[in-house]
Amino acid sequence: MTDKKHQDRVGTTGTARGASCPMCGKAAAERHHPFCSKRCQHLDLARWLDGSYRVPTDEPADLSDLPREDEE
Repeated sequence: MTDKKHQDRVGTTGTARGASCPMCGKAAAERHHPFCSKRCQHLDLARWLDGSYRVPTDEPADLSDLPREDEE
């Protein structure tokens, strides 16, 4: 049985209607959502792992730069 919300969101090719891959802009595939392919999933993961994507912070990048508790 297929629910109505799922049918409305997914086109006949198995892509989410209106969604595009954030890496390459092609139509996103339901199987790899929000990406179009496994390749784009891996490219995105690689960007996270190499530090291309990061959340800005005021903390020092290296923990050795933090003052030690016994120095305070």
